[in-house]
Formats: sequence, C-alpha cells, structure tokens
Amino acid sequence: MLTRIMSVIVLPLILIISIGGCGQKDFPSASVKRAEGFSLGSAKIEPLKNPTAEQLQSAVIKFYDSLQSASVSYTLERHSTDEWSMDNKGNVTIEKEALSVPEYDFVFCKPGKTLIKVEDENLVRKVQNGTDMLVVSVPGKAYTKYNVDARLAEHVIPLWLAVTPDTITDQNVLMPREVTSLKMLPDDKLDGVDVYVLELSLKIGGYGASGLPAEIRRIYIGKKDLLLRQMSIIQPPSLSTRKNDHGDLIVLKFIGFQCNVDVPKDAFPMTAPAVCKKITVSNKPKVVNPYAHPKPRSKRQGAKKNY
Repeated sequence: MLTRIMSVIVLPLILIISIGGCGQKDFPSASVKRAEGFSLGSAKIEPLKNPTAEQLQSAVIKFYDSLQSASVSYTLERHSTDEWSMDNKGNVTIEKEALSVPEYDFVFCKPGKTLIKVEDENLVRKVQNGTDMLVVSVPGKAYTKYNVDARLAEHVIPLWLAVTPDTITDQNVLMPREVTSLKMLPDDKLDGVDVYVLELSLKIGGYGASGLPAEIRRIYIGKKDLLLRQMSIIQPPSLSTRKNDHGDLIVLKFIGFQCNVDVPKDAFPMTAPAVCKKITVSNKPKVVNPYAHPKPRSKRQGAKKNY
C-alpha cells in the first residue's frame, strides 16, 4: 500500500446519523446486489514473483485504479477493551465475538462514482459523484451533503478500501498519515486461498490535540488476483485514543470482490428522499475514529480466534 487512505477504511468508513425512525420504503431504491465471490472479470493483473512490500502495495493500487467498475461486499467487526488481546510478538487473539457485524456494499464506476451502503440496526447510504457526496440516514430521516477531496474521485477504490495510508474521517475529510513501517509478513491461507500479508504501521495524525490514533494495518491480498480477502486494523493500547487495556481492533472480512461488472444506472442517486431533513455539519472534524461504530446492547458469546 502506498501512502494509505482508509480507511477503512474506509474502510470504512462511516457516518452514522441516528435520530428517530423511518422505513426503508423512503430510501432511494437503487438496484444494487450484494457481491458474492471473487472475480477479475475482464481485468488483467501483472504477475508478481516474491514482491517486496513496496512492490505489492504499488501493484495493488495501480490495479485498483485501472478498474472501470467494481462491486465489493464485506462485514466489519469492531472490538475494544476486554474483547481482544495482542502479545509482544504482535499476535492478536479475539476473546469475544463482536456485538454487531454490519454489512457493507461498495459499488464503483468510472468516472468517480461511488456507492457505500451500510446495513445493520442503522441503514446508511453514501453516494459520491466526483467531489460531491450525499449521505442519507434512513432511521434518522436525515441527509448531509459534502464536498470531498479530489483524490477521492481519482483513487476511489484504494482510498475507500484503505489500501493506502491516508484516512477518511467520519466527516469525509481525507487525512494524510505518516508511515512508520511497511513490510511483508509470512504468506497465509484464508478460506483455502493463498494470500499475501502486508503490514502497514501509521503514526498518530489528524486534527486536535490527540488526533487519530496510531495503528497497524494487516491486509490479506489474494496472490492470484490481488483482491482483498481481509483487513485487520489494530490500534494498540499504549497508542489508542481510548482509555482501556487493549485499544481498538477492527476486522473487515470480504464476502465478494467483482471487477469490471455491469453497474445499474440507478446505483448512484444524488437526491435524498423527500421525508429526509438536511443536516449541515462542519468540515473540520474533532478527534475522530474512521472505523468507529456504535455498540449495540446485546450479550456476547465467548469464542477465541486468531488474526
């Protein structure tokens, strides 16, 4: 990954406006289907042989920028405090299952059109057309409009899916991040697929006195197709902005990544439903976490997993 964005982030990446309630019938009804499975379609990749971290990151960004369209679906797990731990070798163990696992659908089509749909107890849709962005919250009956950095229209997939070092905040501001290390970890296998593992470490950055937390990103990339399979975003305890024992851990698990697909013409509605009220927000965010997600109130069930 070059100079990271995320964000995943992102990453996701994520504004949740929740006030009151509203039905899904009031929401723009773009015919976007969930991506399942992994396919290059008509896209071509350059074969890599024992790449360095820099070579792999550069190849992934170049490939994603070359796509004419893409449909990507993934889930996001967020863990904090007593829900996970990391040993002195950097190995992470999940102690408890995530309370909520929202599903994300990401659709891209050149030039610079993007849809990000978040589904859990909140239903949120982000639509980007060039440097214009519309964020609609169904339960909140609210929408917000933004003017975003031109780079988000030029490098849509690498930035929104956090394979570059910059971070996209809740207010959709693109924040440069300084890389402290970029390295390859031993190759791995996920769901029977051989993957490269790229680790990116970032310094603290952003607005405010404490800014965005330092973090470690581990990105699992298919060796044959360069498609994302998983990403772990680790904010170690000593560097986390939260006052807890472990810091924060976000795990993105990719369900599907389809390249150069046909995208419905109604996939990018830039008009909010009539029932929604416009909300104006500042473009200068306070301390933010681009992967933060509200904690639901349900019981956890213990289960240990290694990441």
